[in-house]
Amino acid sequence: MKRFAVTIICFLGIPVLLLVLVFCVTDPYRTLHKFDPIDVCDGILREYESTELFLRNNQEQHYNAFFFASSKANAISTYLWKNLIGEDVRPFLFQAWSEDVEGIWQKVKFVDRMGNEMEYVLLLLDPTSFPPTIDRSSIVHLRHPLLSGQSRLEFELDVFKNFIQKPSEWVRSIREYCNREKRPLTCDTITNDVSSDYAEIWDSDLKQDSLNHCARLVRENFIENANHLDDRNIHVGDPRITEKYESYLRQIKSILDAHHTHYKILITPSYIYKNDLFNPKDLNLLNAIFGSNNVYNYLQKNEFTTDYNYYSDPDHPGLLAGTLILKDIYSINDSLRE
Repeated sequence: MKRFAVTIICFLGIPVLLLVLVFCVTDPYRTLHKFDPIDVCDGILREYESTELFLRNNQEQHYNAFFFASSKANAISTYLWKNLIGEDVRPFLFQAWSEDVEGIWQKVKFVDRMGNEMEYVLLLLDPTSFPPTIDRSSIVHLRHPLLSGQSRLEFELDVFKNFIQKPSEWVRSIREYCNREKRPLTCDTITNDVSSDYAEIWDSDLKQDSLNHCARLVRENFIENANHLDDRNIHVGDPRITEKYESYLRQIKSILDAHHTHYKILITPSYIYKNDLFNPKDLNLLNAIFGSNNVYNYLQKNEFTTDYNYYSDPDHPGLLAGTLILKDIYSINDSLRE
């Protein structure tokens, strides 16, 4: 019986120990070893990477403009944003995949606690910013310990739990570890920007690039022209801002007011035929909290929601849309619109 128990323990324990070894050596999500900028925007833990880059650079950069957003931030260049709001601005994209308002609230508090000035803030929202429930144990939604209040050990255990559940990640981690030196740098290591190549680009070039990119995509998710849709074809989403989210929004507003921040709330567009429009009740609440002159709703029927050429997929506007919207909300007249 004793020998059987030892056999069972070995049978179960050795594979687990091997996985622990693979996890520690390959560091599949870049959380164990010292942070390296080459990992920026490379993995699924986008919030962790953003936070680590901020900590690495902040003492030298003294960031004073912050862009809080989900993956939809990929449509906007922080370098263009800097050009629109001032040359003395030092912007930083604080991004998380599938970001929600609670996460933005945590980041605003964190930046405030770090002592940074917040002269300018751009905050991207859409209906998915107010999810009914969130599985905080899933790898995409894991928070950096400095934001969540977890201990470092608790955080790494959560990361390991996600790793051990996915055999495909075991293979990926080993393969990437072996080829790590070949990985390209994918984000700006100062601003965390994902589209810095387009900081000074002309409209004609940007539009052509966008069209060329769209031509390579599978188009079955789009209707080429949605301008004919009338109100009967367009759905308005249900209200999403609960009392909890309203509380987070009001706390964000309080911190921004304390910093005398110039802020703008951008409700980003999605392709109209695949997504519900922003609920008027939620829009009215945002207007009441932040002021209607600071809230810009692009999730309604307009040129950006009806033309698929503005998108990389139905949920994510591309750089052309982001550039035009950014210039529109900051009311800058230059050759991009000529």
